[in-house]
Amino acid sequence: FYGSIPPELGKLKLLAYIDFFQNQLSGALPDGFNNLTHLNSIWLSQNYLTGHLPQNICIGSSLTWFTVSENDFVGAIPRSLKNCSSLRRISAADNQLSGNISEEFGFSPYVEHINLNNNKFFGQLPWNWSSYLTLTELTISNNNLSGRIPAGLGEVSRLQKLHLSSNHLYGKIPRSL
Repeated sequence: FYGSIPPELGKLKLLAYIDFFQNQLSGALPDGFNNLTHLNSIWLSQNYLTGHLPQNICIGSSLTWFTVSENDFVGAIPRSLKNCSSLRRISAADNQLSGNISEEFGFSPYVEHINLNNNKFFGQLPWNWSSYLTLTELTISNNNLSGRIPAGLGEVSRLQKLHLSSNHLYGKIPRSL
């Protein structure tokens, strides 16, 4: 597919699954994306989409997969993702997303995969990680993170992959890891 996503898509209030992976879609997402409160999965990766991500994308608390990598989105992570108890996977790598990482975090304790590589996030990683019960992969390489690696990451018992390279982190790797 090529061109923009039609605004009529936002009128499909019971839409549960969007998969526009690997196309040539361009332009901003229609405002109607905020009305899609029954979405379970959204796959928009590998397109030419621009603009801000819809802030209310998980207002219905049914979203499990949010995959928007390899586009040109700007701005912050949608605020509704921070309280989205159903969210299991967030992949927003290779965009122009930005914001203080300590304010952007706060995802569901049941999230399994977080990939925010190659964006413009800054600030220090949060210290409290004990609430992440199922996190297996955390990748936030190639951003502008600073400070030390939090020892609390060692409390994430299921963590298998941790990628924090190409940031401005300093100090020793915490013994807990």
